[in-house]
Amino acid sequence: MESTLQTPPDKPHEWSSLVADQAAELVQKSEVIEQKSQVIAEQKRRIELLEEYLRLERHKRFGASSEKSPDQGEFFNEAE
Repeated sequence: MESTLQTPPDKPHEWSSLVADQAAELVQKSEVIEQKSQVIAEQKRRIELLEEYLRLERHKRFGASSEKSPDQGEFFNEAE
């Protein structure tokens, strides 16, 4: 990323060359920005997926669990 200050050109053809060079540089930088934006979007999706996986694993590990089965009935009813 060169950014050097130069004295303005004196001749019209020098201006057009300068403008063309700057336009090409702008296009190149826009492409780099687009590529980086895509990478950021992919990373955000990956982070969301991993956060959801982590949430589910925490729920599975620490969340309320029910070990009751329908045929268990009143087997462990200590009131009797």
